[in-house]
Amino acid sequence: MKRIFLSFLVLAVLDSCVPKIKTEPLSAGSCDLSKPVVLGGSTMAGYRDGALFNDGQKTAVGNLLLMSFSEVSGLPYSEWNMASAEGLGWNFNSPQSPFRTRGRLANLADCEGVVGLGVARNYFAQNAAGPLLDPIGLNFVPNNLAIPFSTLDDWMNPAFGISVNAGGKNAFYPRITTNPGTATVFSDAHSLNPTFVAMWPGMEDIMNWASMGAEENRPMSSGLFESKLDSLIGQFAANGAKGILANVPDIDALPFFTTFPTDGLELGQVKADSLNELYHGGGTFLHINFHEGKNGFAIQDTNAPNGYRLTDSNDRILLTAPKDSIKCKKWGVVFIPLPATVVLLPAEIAEIRSTIAAYNIAIEKIAGKYNFAMLDIASVYEQIRGEYMLEGINYNSVFVSGGFFSVDGLNPNPKGAALITNEFIRAINLKYGANIPTKVVSTYEGLVFP
Repeated sequence: MKRIFLSFLVLAVLDSCVPKIKTEPLSAGSCDLSKPVVLGGSTMAGYRDGALFNDGQKTAVGNLLLMSFSEVSGLPYSEWNMASAEGLGWNFNSPQSPFRTRGRLANLADCEGVVGLGVARNYFAQNAAGPLLDPIGLNFVPNNLAIPFSTLDDWMNPAFGISVNAGGKNAFYPRITTNPGTATVFSDAHSLNPTFVAMWPGMEDIMNWASMGAEENRPMSSGLFESKLDSLIGQFAANGAKGILANVPDIDALPFFTTFPTDGLELGQVKADSLNELYHGGGTFLHINFHEGKNGFAIQDTNAPNGYRLTDSNDRILLTAPKDSIKCKKWGVVFIPLPATVVLLPAEIAEIRSTIAAYNIAIEKIAGKYNFAMLDIASVYEQIRGEYMLEGINYNSVFVSGGFFSVDGLNPNPKGAALITNEFIRAINLKYGANIPTKVVSTYEGLVFP
């Protein structure tokens, strides 16, 4: 008996030495998560791989945030989906069609029949997109009101709810608007009388412009942006809502702007000599010189002699550059410059960056004015641009292989969306003394390879 007693005593002592994992109870802290609303653009809405589709919406930053909020409040949140597995995407910079399905990695043959890793998707005309452009007849306002490509100005514009089939400019908000041509994203959000607002303003204002080579969709001035953001947040705060604002990252943190090499024209000496003879004939383009090895592409630039030059490292060629036309039709090689909509010149890059800086100052100012949490997502994107270690996995901004972005080069894949969600949650927890649960990023899907 004594031996048995001693055995139990030893076990008791050993058990007392095992560290106990103390888990803090979930808490909203000083904020109220009972009626949350999400406002933002493509990433908050779940637009990825170049389209909005059901699975993408499930792993939207906005929906992942709402899931965590729901764990704390114990209350459900409402959501909507496109009712399509392949989805609907805008087909920028292409003559094929205005709409396309989501993209997937696949082994594809290029214009010369060379097979390599590429992005496969289908294209369709507006009449074929009809069912995906019509209102879906929601009898409620979803908590996630983030709309792909929607700017701050769009959130307050009644015309934003008019269907593309009726001449509107956005394919997504008209699907769920409570009153086409009258309601706004803001009025629908305000009708929920939200207690907490998670918002990412300014992102689409900048990216809609930059992703078109700074040729279209010029954003409003930073002064007007600040004024409108102040008005919007002020109305939420007047009803007692708290919230969080996120700022805008630099374009070089997104592979859409950095993947296509500006010196990607590979030439042998014979071909280089032939092009030099062609360009130098008549003495017009003597400043354009090709050589064996890597060369720039021909672009238009009003500051260059005769308005024409080759790209260098100060330029950006966008992911939407027509690769087959470059390879087989010699765009950017023989007197057919790359379209301005797929190239950013140094002056344009400088203007984009100065606008981002001004917008970010405005966002931080308004967050401070209304005592909202502030997420410096620009710094997070800079970390990802380098090397972001999480749960034993390295993430970076390299296209396809970096593990963070989807195949559109602008929006994250599910792992990336979970990572961003956690950054929002950490900022909210810090500001409001809350304990909102984060996501286990490694459990979410990355890119699927063929």
